[in-house]
Amino acid sequence: MILVTGATGFLGRHVVKALRTRGKEVRCLVRTAARARAVADYQVELAYGDVLDPSALNKAMSGVDAVVHLVAIIREKRNQSFDLINRHGTEMAARAAKEAGVNRFVHVSAIGAQDNPDYPYLYSKWQGEQAVINSGLNYTIFRPSIQFGDGDEFINTLAGLVSAFPMIPVVGSGKVRLQPISVEEVGAMVSLVVDNPHFGGRIIEIGGPDHLTYDEIVDIIRTTLNVRRFKVHMPLSIMKRLIRIMEAVTPNPPATTSQLEMLALDNITDMDSVEKTFKMKPRHLEGNIGYICSISRLEALKITLGFIPKRIRDH
Repeated sequence: MILVTGATGFLGRHVVKALRTRGKEVRCLVRTAARARAVADYQVELAYGDVLDPSALNKAMSGVDAVVHLVAIIREKRNQSFDLINRHGTEMAARAAKEAGVNRFVHVSAIGAQDNPDYPYLYSKWQGEQAVINSGLNYTIFRPSIQFGDGDEFINTLAGLVSAFPMIPVVGSGKVRLQPISVEEVGAMVSLVVDNPHFGGRIIEIGGPDHLTYDEIVDIIRTTLNVRRFKVHMPLSIMKRLIRIMEAVTPNPPATTSQLEMLALDNITDMDSVEKTFKMKPRHLEGNIGYICSISRLEALKITLGFIPKRIRDH
């Protein structure tokens, strides 16, 4: 039995699907019956609760051989901080797994995770990694770059901006490099390491087949949407002021100040990282984001105002 935390999230659904395709028995830790509908088609067991509830974790871990821990946040909310979810939540999951005698623990972190409080998200991911490494568990840690696919946040948000306005604001020079990778392929790779001892004790960085600048990603989105748009490069200091205003008045602005800070950092690994490790060739961003073409003008405006329609992203 494999327990998946964060099973109903963007990556979690693909991990569950990949595991079930391989014939694995899967238990999903979900918070509510409504959220469980996201994995209803895969014939999985359900355990209710969250990673901050020791009792729920202990019940979910009973009889489990391996854990895939995916619970994390990229945006802080009033009752959910990076430290609480990404660090403490991971510590609790790892501790419960160790106490339950779990054989394997797979944790998904992020490229750029580092011991630097100046980048709170990346610092919390590094702290989560350290909790797993020091837990005494047989672990594998994934560090993927930006993930794309139907229901993503990053590409859909950019597409909303590109669709809604004739001029697209770009932070700084637009030369920061990213390495977008398909969420479906990340899910498949995560499923492959769960029962393979070859991957034990490893931190695996993965990214797509291209190092793309932020400018180039915007260009790919423009081409996909078949629209003409102009890019306006703005200093980070000005963008941070604008985003602080949006954070105060909208529930989910196109970016947060924490995310803007990270746009000063490249988010890449070796371009052949997936081929070397998993003997598979990942798909390119260009030509594989047709899902953004379904965004209507009204939906694009809602996205820019911080209201991503549930049809586009329901998690």
